[in-house]
Amino acid sequence: MIGGMLVSRSVASISIMLFGLVALWGIHPKEWLRQRWWLLGLGWIALYALSWFWTTDKAEWSAHLQVKLPFLLLPLAFGFLPRFSAQHGRVYTWALAAMMLAGAGYTMSFFLHGNVHGLIDQYKYAHVLATPMENDHISFSAAVALSIAWIVYYLPRIPNAWERIVLGFAALLLALYLHVLAAKTGLVACYILMLGLAFFWLKKDWRKGLLVLVLIAGLFVLAYATIPTLRERIGYSWVTWRAIQSGERTGVYSDAGRLFSYDIALRLIAKNPLFGVGSGDVLHAMGKGYAQWYPEVAKAQQLWPHNQWLTCALAAGIPTALLFTLWLFWPLLRTKPGRDAAFFRIVWCMLLVPLMVDAILEVQFGVGVFLIFLLVQYNQLDATTDRITSNSSFP
Repeated sequence: MIGGMLVSRSVASISIMLFGLVALWGIHPKEWLRQRWWLLGLGWIALYALSWFWTTDKAEWSAHLQVKLPFLLLPLAFGFLPRFSAQHGRVYTWALAAMMLAGAGYTMSFFLHGNVHGLIDQYKYAHVLATPMENDHISFSAAVALSIAWIVYYLPRIPNAWERIVLGFAALLLALYLHVLAAKTGLVACYILMLGLAFFWLKKDWRKGLLVLVLIAGLFVLAYATIPTLRERIGYSWVTWRAIQSGERTGVYSDAGRLFSYDIALRLIAKNPLFGVGSGDVLHAMGKGYAQWYPEVAKAQQLWPHNQWLTCALAAGIPTALLFTLWLFWPLLRTKPGRDAAFFRIVWCMLLVPLMVDAILEVQFGVGVFLIFLLVQYNQLDATTDRITSNSSFP
């Protein structure tokens, strides 16, 4: 499925559908009703669907509902899958590392064929290097960070020392790639992973944890000093912040545009708290909001609400956003202390990043990355006790 997303949208859709059909083959539908997490997901998707009755743009409503169809299939399919065997986990880890390195290689190839200084200068204007997933750098950078998390998680279970060395080196290369790409979503998620590891090491041995924190800070300083794309990206963020403080309202700075989208969405939600504006009319409502409250922003800079909770509430009402939140927290609340559960919580926190800064569940690649990495990590919890684990200490 991940490989399908690197190829095309149609291949991604077909691979998800085939995976779901194979996983559910032979399982009686009455067994589906025992999957409470899936039923919660079915609930918030159903509320989205109900907004058809007050949506004007039915085509847009249909497009956004189709994007969410994997929520009806993948959580259910994974709910009936056994935990990865040692062989399955090993193959998945190697395949994941190879696919992400190939994707990173695609991005880095532009330095071989293009104007290096020109590519770096693009970062002064918030233009990042091209990535797989049809240049969806938010989804791809998140996938890379989550792949690093999986490699780190599974590394102790790899039997051969040479394999652990190669996979560990692959994880380091992917971390370096995230700093070169300098897409904030993947980079922040990567540092959440490192801070999560440091936190648990602090609980186990404060000296080791403190050393990890120092290494993380040193890594960031070294990266800033040696990687020009990262330096330009951070410089752009400072320029944006100063522009916001000086009263910038044109939306030409991407981060400022996000803040404007939050403000407009909150105002519109206050006017339509229970039912929203309809999932097909979000962009139309935002356009009217920009005209009313931010008329200086050109149409090309007008954004969809760059936050999944605001999008849920604006599309189908605050109850939909609350049910989505319950669905999101449900698996987190059903874990116990242990290494597998600790990594699941770290991955869960990493996935919060794209939810908070983008409406990632409104685009196909975003839905795929979110569900696959969440569910694969969830699959590692003990399936015999409703996915609750209390295994060995971290890490």
